[in-house]
Amino acid sequence: KKKKKKKKKKTFFQKGFAPPPPGRGPPGPGGGPLKARQRRNAGAAPAAAVTAAARAAPVPAAAGQRYNRNRSHSHRRRGYMAVGGGSRVETLLWDIRERTLTGPNRCPPSLIRGLHKAYIKLHGDEERAAFFRDLVSILGVRSDNVAQAREIMDGISFSYAHSHELDHLGDVAAIRRAVTPIYEEIFEGFARELPGGVSFVVQLRSDILTLRRQLETTSDQEPGVGDLGRTRRALRDVDEGLRLLLSRWFSVGNLDLRRLTYESASGAVLEQIARREAVHAIRSLTELKTRLGPGRRCFAFLHPAMPTEPLAFVHVALVPEIAPSMRYIAERTSEAGAEAAAQAAVFYSISSAQTGLSGVEMGTMLIKRVVGMLQAELPQLKTFVTLSPIPGFRSWLRRMARAAEGRGQGSLTLDECVEAAEEEALRALPDAPKAEERLLDVVGEELPPPAGFKLFHAVMAARERRGMHTWENEDEDFVGVAQPILTRLARRYIVEEKSPAGMRALDPVANFHLRNGALVEKLNWNADPSSKGWSRSYGLMVNYLYHPDGIEQRSHAYSVMGQIAVSETLD
Repeated sequence: KKKKKKKKKKTFFQKGFAPPPPGRGPPGPGGGPLKARQRRNAGAAPAAAVTAAARAAPVPAAAGQRYNRNRSHSHRRRGYMAVGGGSRVETLLWDIRERTLTGPNRCPPSLIRGLHKAYIKLHGDEERAAFFRDLVSILGVRSDNVAQAREIMDGISFSYAHSHELDHLGDVAAIRRAVTPIYEEIFEGFARELPGGVSFVVQLRSDILTLRRQLETTSDQEPGVGDLGRTRRALRDVDEGLRLLLSRWFSVGNLDLRRLTYESASGAVLEQIARREAVHAIRSLTELKTRLGPGRRCFAFLHPAMPTEPLAFVHVALVPEIAPSMRYIAERTSEAGAEAAAQAAVFYSISSAQTGLSGVEMGTMLIKRVVGMLQAELPQLKTFVTLSPIPGFRSWLRRMARAAEGRGQGSLTLDECVEAAEEEALRALPDAPKAEERLLDVVGEELPPPAGFKLFHAVMAARERRGMHTWENEDEDFVGVAQPILTRLARRYIVEEKSPAGMRALDPVANFHLRNGALVEKLNWNADPSSKGWSRSYGLMVNYLYHPDGIEQRSHAYSVMGQIAVSETLD
């Protein structure tokens, strides 16, 4: 005999609900469960029909009815679940809102821990985006608080002749309390109540940044997206609040700067250093030991609440002079007595190890404090310089080449980087006829001179299609033409190309060092022969010199007026 299937009972969330009569029942349009016949008699719509309206205004009050914050949890929670918002996370958020508004300032630890567990169990980016949207909707700044702040502002007298700034300190504090969202207390509660809570908050912001990047490329008309604009605003709001909160938690005064060695650092810290190296990958344990050994230094910022997770770290090479390449660093630091003969400290890798701390300034103070520690340890050091990548150079060249092809004419400003003799040498190369033919198909007309940049980029693309990915095995004639052209283009990119705002260098690494007061010292050919170096900048690297004389003036001139200091050797 076939076993009869047991009919599953409908859960609380699947049953039908109806709004209570005016003046009765919990706040909100929901009420207790009713049978279908009772619902029809009451003239109420099914639960699905009222879901959208209820989410848009989760806690409305009936006409003449005042919201009673002291109403019991279960009563109010049932009212919220009745309109389709009965997920575990939403229920917790409403409980936190009620407890925070009616009780002491701090949220109960049990609710903090419950929300933490609920977030960990979320699956996928869609659920996380909904979490942050509900977080802002339920625990954001309330409209009545904004009205209260406006009343305070309207009541302040701004008669400057008869008032003093100290007269308004109480009003300013009241406004700050009124417009502070409730969820900031939740983030502080995570750090206070949870083991590893600070690390969890950092991971929360990392998730937010990931979601924001994904939503930037998502169309509003894409099916299944939902209220995309509302989600974007919520993520932006939470992100900015978290960034300010983390900036206070991770201010430099709260950080510990340590020199890491293979013998003294813990295995967990060394593993993070190897995994999170962003500039030059660490491929083996031997390579890690080399970077921490004689002739090298590694310094890292750590926080007391995250003792095994480096926040930012820098690798330094101690060499006789400014390093022109990574090969030079490897050769000179392996020599006996390298530290005693060192005259220059070369910062060849600076990495931020925590994505969630993006926008929290630590790199500037990391370099300054490392310089102070090195001067105290090795007084003979006179030069402090970087050997930095140019991460956006190659992608910028591709954009400029596509723009020039779209116009059908060469980019005049970039054609200036290719001299007439160099353009003739390019046309004489074996790859030039095919490159010109390919350009003719794209542009639809012949290439009138000057068209050096467009031709050069086409020849480079043709050689890369044949497998060129390093300068080591290329013929000398082509390298002799390509080296001066790429060097001029790299100088143009670093010194002259600005961000859309018009004040900052387009290259992010250049912007970082110039903001700190460094000057552009030298461009180095084939300084990083690795595949990563080729994909970023055809192997070019640049030295930024931290000369102590005028470092503050250079930083101010760049930050305020966008002026970039360039060494005479580069001119």
